[in-house]
Amino acid sequence: MSILIAGAGIGGLIAALSLHTAGCEDVRVVEAAPEIRPLGAGINLLPNAVRELAALGLYGEPLRRSVPLEQLGYFNHHGQTVWSERRGHGAGHRWPQLAMPRGSLQELLADRVAERLGPDAVRTDARLAGFAVADSGRVQVDLGRRARGGTASTVETDVLVGADGIRSAVRGTLYPQEGAPRSQGVVVWRGVPRSRPFMGGRSMVVMDRDPLPRWSFGPVTLLGDAAHAMAPMGSNATAQAVVDARAQAHALSLHAEPVHALREYDRERRPAMNRLQLMNRAKDPEVVIDLACARARSRDSPAAATPTTCCRTANWRRSRTPTRRLPAPTRTRPTFPPRTGARRALRVRFPPVRPADPARTRSCFLSPHNPHSP
Repeated sequence: MSILIAGAGIGGLIAALSLHTAGCEDVRVVEAAPEIRPLGAGINLLPNAVRELAALGLYGEPLRRSVPLEQLGYFNHHGQTVWSERRGHGAGHRWPQLAMPRGSLQELLADRVAERLGPDAVRTDARLAGFAVADSGRVQVDLGRRARGGTASTVETDVLVGADGIRSAVRGTLYPQEGAPRSQGVVVWRGVPRSRPFMGGRSMVVMDRDPLPRWSFGPVTLLGDAAHAMAPMGSNATAQAVVDARAQAHALSLHAEPVHALREYDRERRPAMNRLQLMNRAKDPEVVIDLACARARSRDSPAAATPTTCCRTANWRRSRTPTRRLPAPTRTRPTFPPRTGARRALRVRFPPVRPADPARTRSCFLSPHNPHSP
């Protein structure tokens, strides 16, 4: 079986490594960029993604290049804690939660693909221009080049995997009516300095895609941002791309017929990712900031604070180091109806963190029925 992966990002490279580990020998990756360079901001690898990297023999090096996170906190502009929770080892997981530069992980994965699959496994300056499924069932893929004078070429493959990001050419061919990704009206800052603005333009506009009714079309499928680009709330985008790649390789290793394998991969992953997309669009779990802001009195003004005024001052921030606790807020007007007739202070309550079951921290895709399990 030959497999062509469009996109040499984290999801595409993990897919190549996973397919090779599962016994697929003819795996190629095409990348539109002229070269793979360590670009991008910081990412969070949740414990489920770290577990899958460890199953591929990729645990020690990412650990050395990253910072393990053990706590997540939300604070107001006075430095008071609105909410905090433990993460990674601190929450009882066997595997840590890691924060690292995206480019560093991509560079590491590209090196491992070259070592395990060969130096020619990744082809750069190869932009996917279109594809069609022939009568034989194989996919004919048209590739173009960005370089001046570059000529187009056509390759054939049994399976085409679209891992080419939020502006996926594969997705655009499957859903031509969808159009470009749309902004959610949210800006993410990489840092907020207490000084005059400098290094202008260092912000990201949050975009996402609507959930899809289908990822797999015969021998063609999607993964990662191409399948479920989501707002960066909850640190799930990179982690779920890793899990997508592992689930897809597992399905292809279990089923001799690739169309059936991709259908099973779609059935397993898409419903959960569609729900997660909508949850992240609703700012989960960052909604706690707006809830606390709407229910608490501002220390600087006798008027009740609102999410709009708090967000406008850009004083809400996240940190891994909690400070003093926020006093119990009081309610000044009936924004939310009380549970009883008495007037009570409204508080944001969260369930306690429960340690993870160690028996469930193994790779989701290790199966005694799969002879190619890593």
